[in-house]
This record gives sequence, structure tokens and C-alpha cells, in this order.
Amino acid sequence: MRLEHVFAATNRQPDSTYWVPESGLLLASARSTLIAHRLCPNRQNRIQCFNRHSSDINRISGDKNFIVSATVDGEIILWKVEENGLVEVKKLSKIHSDAIGSLSLVNFDDDNNVICSIAGDSSLKLTRVNAKNEEEENRTKEHVFKSIYPICVASTKVKRRNSTTEILLAVATSDFFVRFFLIDKEFNGELKETSKIQIGEDWSTSLSFSSTTLEDSIFLSVTNKDNKVRVIKIFKQNEQDKVETEDRLQVDKKILIEEEFEILTETILRGHSNWSTSSCWISIEGELHLVTSSMDKSVIVWSSNSSAEAIEEEEEEQSLGTWSDVARIGDFGGANMGFLGVTAGRSDSGKLGILAHSYNGAFYLWWWNEEEAQWKSSISPSGHFGPVRDLSWSQDKTFLLSTSFDQTTRLYSRINNQNQSSEPSEIFWAECARPQVHGHDIRCMTSIGSNRFASGAEEKVIRVFRSTRNFRENFEAITGYNVGETEDEPEGAAVPALGLSNKAVFEKQGKVNADREIAAHESYMEDQFTALNLGAVPLEADLLQNTLWWEERKLYGHGSELQSLTSSPDGKFIASSCKASKKSQASIFIWDGSQNGKPGALAKLEQHQLTVIQLRFSPDSKRLLSVGRDRVAMVWKLKDENGESWELEKIFDKSMKAHSRVIWNCCWLDNQTFLTAGRDKQLITWKMENGEWLKASSLQSDQALTAVDCVKMKNSEESLLLLGKEDGALELYKTENGDLKLESTVSRDECHVGFVSQICFRDCSMVATCGEDHQVKLFSLSN
Repeated sequence: MRLEHVFAATNRQPDSTYWVPESGLLLASARSTLIAHRLCPNRQNRIQCFNRHSSDINRISGDKNFIVSATVDGEIILWKVEENGLVEVKKLSKIHSDAIGSLSLVNFDDDNNVICSIAGDSSLKLTRVNAKNEEEENRTKEHVFKSIYPICVASTKVKRRNSTTEILLAVATSDFFVRFFLIDKEFNGELKETSKIQIGEDWSTSLSFSSTTLEDSIFLSVTNKDNKVRVIKIFKQNEQDKVETEDRLQVDKKILIEEEFEILTETILRGHSNWSTSSCWISIEGELHLVTSSMDKSVIVWSSNSSAEAIEEEEEEQSLGTWSDVARIGDFGGANMGFLGVTAGRSDSGKLGILAHSYNGAFYLWWWNEEEAQWKSSISPSGHFGPVRDLSWSQDKTFLLSTSFDQTTRLYSRINNQNQSSEPSEIFWAECARPQVHGHDIRCMTSIGSNRFASGAEEKVIRVFRSTRNFRENFEAITGYNVGETEDEPEGAAVPALGLSNKAVFEKQGKVNADREIAAHESYMEDQFTALNLGAVPLEADLLQNTLWWEERKLYGHGSELQSLTSSPDGKFIASSCKASKKSQASIFIWDGSQNGKPGALAKLEQHQLTVIQLRFSPDSKRLLSVGRDRVAMVWKLKDENGESWELEKIFDKSMKAHSRVIWNCCWLDNQTFLTAGRDKQLITWKMENGEWLKASSLQSDQALTAVDCVKMKNSEESLLLLGKEDGALELYKTENGDLKLESTVSRDECHVGFVSQICFRDCSMVATCGEDHQVKLFSLSN
């Protein structure tokens, strides 16, 4: 098995992403997984995953050679950047006794690294690590703050006049000061505070030095919750600096390092209307620029004009430089809650880019267009920012749907990137639509045919969605796949204010109908939908608002939040179950799965005692398999073609030596063979022989089994089976003469972390998985 792609949002932290300088390598965190993306204009490249941390990652920092990542339990890992990705150098456990709040790295030429960290235990720690000699004992320095709290830290190297190199630290504290500390790189002296400067009247959110080394001068950007960004200048003291000027915004000059370096406020930038959350420095055509992000949904690029200009002859004064915003990007409307962080870098080909991530973990990427001298939006990594609960491939296998507790359903497909440039076309996977953006956590879903799906949430209602004309046309344009036209196909869909239903839009101008019976000229809610004409993968802003599918109908009947949904392979039926604490709630409902089908349930199957966790139709659609919390599996047989009559064919309970704990998942191997997986660590194969259901075999695992699926191999009677475990492990099995043989185990880095929620084969060449770690993973299988 080879990891093909990973879809995941980043963690809700300002420093949860980091663009490695001078490379296209973007590092992002998804729970405790470190994901390495290769950023390129117009396409997405190979992705790597690393599951080395034991808890959620909340900080990533570094330079072009080394990276550090830290977690909420005080653990730090040092990584080395190599051509093929990252290599773990050293893990530092329990550096702090509390969550790490900020992180910075100083790297020296001899592979000596100093990791600077602050945490909730009110301490600032410096840890010296030798990347070449892993056995060398780490040296540390610590400073504990009393009565104040450290918030964020930044570090750089300082080259002194006496040719020594020292480490300069800037630490923002809860008393609204930025404090500066100095120590030599060998830790021979004391970690001492040399100066401090007051910053506004609210907490700072991030600090960033403009360079990794201070020689003559350097800038320090300070973002703050008072909406302002302050730029502090640190420079060498000389005779010219002693000439005082009064025409610039500044505080009194402060001595930073003996009589050698001074510090002053260069400027205060007022451009954001909400918290300034993060900043980074970039160089455009040789000029230094500052990039800042904010919760006001914008990213601003600032430039310093350092040339002296005469203001007016009679004033006989000179302006020493002004800062101005040269670009403002972002602002994606009410669906976005603002940006938590921003990072910048270059692709492998040298193209300059800016990447911001939102409060909900979504990525926004812009590339600098040198010809037009402006920033252009581009496709970016994407994925869920909550536990992913269910997966389903469309009937024609052209796209994958996933649904999550982040209240969205997302659609992914393979993209054949046909560039007009000299670069060869490349096939990659990307999110092509967001058919449902809901107000409740969505727990289950199922595809119906090639252009419809049903989903269920905690609201007790099953919603059936159908694709729109705009989606169908754009999907064919960017993938080459045709999902087929449907009856009464609307142009698009939109959600009314304070509503939960995706209403159909029948006109490109943005007219939305209240329901299908109202004529087009009576429509309301103008300008809620914009028809897209895409030649490439939609951007995050388009996915948020303009790729919804319309809601065909609602199915009412369950008395509690939905638990499982499945559709029959022939598309005739939908089966559903909900959470249940007693037998009267544990009913299975059978629904008409056809387009514009009957709104009421066709049948109600009552036999389970507790929640029915998983439902699966047999390949011929004649049987329904149900497994549940009552430790029982059942097979129901269709009695008539209309689906109104089903009989209980068999109960698989302890009398048949079935499961002794909750049964989490199940799948059909063929029409007369199925498998069940449970918390008792058993995978049991059940087979019909001579008209009787029998227990064929049992596989004992070392972990509770949470997900399973299988598929027939090409030109063979044998099958492939993928098993998901409670700890996130994935194991691939192959059937040989009815027995299961372990083919391969997914590596620790590429498997999930925590509960594997669902596994779904596309065919014998690809399988999709999802889990509690917020990730959807695609694996290629070699036959």
C-alpha cells in the first residue's frame, strides 16, 4: 500500500503551519500528525505524514535546515530537512510540565541547535541539541517568570563586535512588555534580561524577526490583540544614530546590549480591524516586506520606504521612512472566521507564496505574479477540521464523499492537470466541492448512484441531496468525468439565512426557490449563489459558498440522532438507524432510494435491543446486514421487490460463538459471505453453506477492531480486505482458499492516530480511510 493523498485541516493554533524557507515544503499539524505538503502553483504534490508525537501538535517553527514541533503535553521533536522531506533527529520528552505556548529555533553551522520554548508553567527554556551526535547530553537554561506570564518568543543570532556569536531572545509577557534576553551559544553565562519595551495595552500574539542573524540591524514584528502591529528596530549604535529626530513615531531609544545595540519602535501599523494574529517576513524583488494576518479575515503585505524625502523646503526636515500596505488579500465573507496564522516561502521552482490558515483550519494560498505585480489565489491543501465519521464512493467511482463532526460533507476527485505551461500534466487529488455545509454535526452518509447522496446528523432527519448543473459542468471540466444529468436539474443551491436546507437555484442570476413547487418568477433570496465557470480546482472561498448541492427531500421517522446510513448497490433502497438506549428506538428504517422517491418509510425492522452501529446491503441488494451495540449481527432478507416486506433470516449471537463485545463494523465479501469486526478484537467470517449460515473462521487481533471493508480482485476469485484498529493501525489481508493472509501493514507514520472510523474501497487499486484524527487518506494498492 502506498499513501496517495491526505486531506486534513490544520490545528486551531497560530503556529500550526510553517513554510520551510527556500523550499516548497509546508508543514502542517492535524491533531498529533505532522503533515508535509509540497506546494506548487496549480497542483498538489506528494504528501508525507509523521506520527511521532503522543499528543496534539500546537507549535511548529524552524529554519531552512532544521524544524521543531511541540505539543500540548510539553514534548518537542527536532527534525532535519532533507531533499525527500523530514528526518527525525531527537525527541525531547517533558521539556515543560505544561502545554508549550511558543517555540523558536537558532541553528549554528556545526549542527548545534538551540530550541527556545515557553509554556504554561511560566518558564522560558533554552535546550541545546547536537544533531550530529544524538547521544550527547542536552544542555539547558531556564528562566522562570514571577507574577507575569510569557506569551510568545522569537530568537535570532547576534554577531558582536568582538566576533563572538550570541543568542538574542524576545519574549512577550502578560504585562504588555517585550523583554529581551541574551546568552552566549555555549550557555556559559547566565540567561539575563537586557532590556524591555512596552507594547500597547493588550497581549501580544506573535513575534517574528526579519532575519536569522543580527549584524548591523534587524526588525522585530509584534502582532497584538489591540489590532495593531508594531515594528521594532534593533541596530548598531554609531555616531549618526545619535542625531535625534522628532518627525517619526518612536519611543525613547533603549540600550539593548551594553553600548553596542539600541532598540526603538520603528512604526505602528494600523490596518486591521480585529486581532492581529501572526506575521512573517518576505523579500519581493530584493525589498523586505512584512505580512500580517488578522481575525478580520484579511492578510496585509506591508512595505517600508526607507529613502529620505524632503517634505517641504521650509520645514528643513527629512522623513526617515514610512510603512504602507501594498497589498490586502483575503476577506472571504461571513463563512470564514478570520485568519489565525500566516507563513510565507517559495516553491521548489522559486515562486514566492503566502499561505494563511483560518480559525477552522482551512488553508488559503496566494502566489506572487511577477508580470502583473500582484498576488493570485491558488488551490491549496484542504480537509476536515473535526473527526471524520463516514466515507462513500459514488457508484461510478468518480468521486469520494466524506462527512465529519465539522458539519460539512466534502467531495474529492482525481484531477488531470492540463497546464498551458511547459510543465507536464500531472494527476493529483483535490477537493472539488462541498455539497453540504450544515448547522449540526454530521455522523453518517451514503452515496446513491452517481449524483445523489443522503446524510444524517444529530437533528434526527435524513437529508437527500442531488447534484446541480453548475457542479456537473465544472466537475467534467476539471476531471473529465461526467456524473450524468438529473431531472429538473437546478443551476445551483444556497442556504437561506437562519436555515439548514440547501434550496435549489434555478437561475444563474441568483434566484432561489423556497421549494420545488414555487415558480421561478416567485423566487426570493437574491445573490446567494454565484455560478462558477471553473477551469481548475475551486478555491477555498468558492468551496465555502458556491459548490452546494440542492436538497431533494427530507426523510422523517427516527426519534434520535442518526447513527448509520447505507444504500443498496442497485440504488433502490436506503437503510438507516439511530442512537438507541432501548428496543423501541433501535429500529431500522427502509426508504425508497429512487429519485423523488416516497417520503415515508417503506419498512421498519425491529429486533435489535440497542444502537444499530452499522448497516450494509449485500452486493445483489437482496439482503441487509446490521450490527450493533447489543453484540448481535442480523441478516434481513428482501421478500418483495418494492422493499415493503423484509424477514429476519438469521441472528448471529453468543449461541453461534459470535462477538462478546460491541460490533463496530461489517462488510460483505460476496452475496453469501460477510465479516464482522468488534471491540472483542475479533474479525469473524460468516458464510452460508447448504442454505445455513455458519461461522467460517475467526481472526484474533491485538486491538479492538473498528473498521473493515473488502473488494474482489481483478480476474480472480480472491479478495482484498483492509482492517482498521482502535489505535489507528491498518492491516491489509488477502483471501486464499477462504483463509485470510496478512499481506502488509501500513507504517506507523502513514496510518491513523486513534479510532479508524471507516474504510471504503474504490476498487482493487485504491482504498479510502478516515478517523478521529480529522484525516481522510487515500492509498494505492499494487495488484
